[in-house]
Amino acid sequence: MTDPQRRVDRIRAFREELAETERELGPVIDPARRAELEQYHSGTIDRLHRAFEVDASDTERQLSLGMRVVSLLGAFALCAAVFLFFYRYWGRMTVPLQTGLLVIGPPLGLGLTEFAARRERTLYFAWLAGLVTCASLVLASEALGRIYGLPASPWRYLGWGGFGWLLALGYRFRLVMAAAVVSFTIFVLGIITQLSGAYWVGFLTRPEGYAIAGLCWVALAQEPRLVPADLASPVRLAGAIMTFLALLALGLDGSLTLLPVARKGAEFIYDVVALGVGAAGIWLGIRRGWAELRLATTAFVVVLLIVKAFDWWWEWLPREFFFLILGLLALGILVVLRRARRRLA
Repeated sequence: MTDPQRRVDRIRAFREELAETERELGPVIDPARRAELEQYHSGTIDRLHRAFEVDASDTERQLSLGMRVVSLLGAFALCAAVFLFFYRYWGRMTVPLQTGLLVIGPPLGLGLTEFAARRERTLYFAWLAGLVTCASLVLASEALGRIYGLPASPWRYLGWGGFGWLLALGYRFRLVMAAAVVSFTIFVLGIITQLSGAYWVGFLTRPEGYAIAGLCWVALAQEPRLVPADLASPVRLAGAIMTFLALLALGLDGSLTLLPVARKGAEFIYDVVALGVGAAGIWLGIRRGWAELRLATTAFVVVLLIVKAFDWWWEWLPREFFFLILGLLALGILVVLRRARRRLA
């Protein structure tokens, strides 16, 4: 099924282009057919607006963006309120009362999410309730572990990831889907580290695991049986960010690598790998039309070059020459991107 908002956007773009064309060339459609088309488009927009509350104008789009920002800020504020409430009154409660409040929190939040989703089609309130529900689940599992002396374990992240994944699938929450990707990654890397005989949090100092996991997520996002098409974007983006941050860390500190090479050698290897992955990410984002991957990769390449410029030249180059090199690097990136754009055209 076509996304309702995208269809409305296409109708508006078609109307604007048709009006611009007729201003330059004169009428290009028979007036009777033009009236039928206008009536059909107006009816389609009205129907989609009633069914899905899509943004039918620039004003509505701006208001929707504001509502998204307010929803996110409200979710963080409510999560902070829940945490501070428990922090303030937790010690005055009995253990049974503590357990009961922790256990009932996630199901109650899930019920509020479902109630809000049924009452409001844009899902702003449901999204807010969903984020609070995820936070309450994390708080409950951590607090119950402390109360009953349960050891820290990567299996908690499996539970958090599974809950977030199902919540995202049910309500199309992109941010929750990205958080589920991170939770699953921590679980897998923690289990692998544990099986190797080390303490499970040891993977935090080995960025190669994140780099490989991120690439796997980018690949898995293309499997529609695992990741629906409308949720593939946050999965790709989360995987790409994992890979980029891991490569950046390895390029700055080669002692973190698992490769049997010296620190400087590892840094050089991962600098080359990072540039290759960046180029491949930009190419893939352009070729497949993945805007989020293209933008994230471009930002990563720019940050990488700036960081490495400081690492290589800041100490021994005069400041004017250093910034001259930065400017030349920026011009080089613009030239490469312009050629890629022309080639795509």
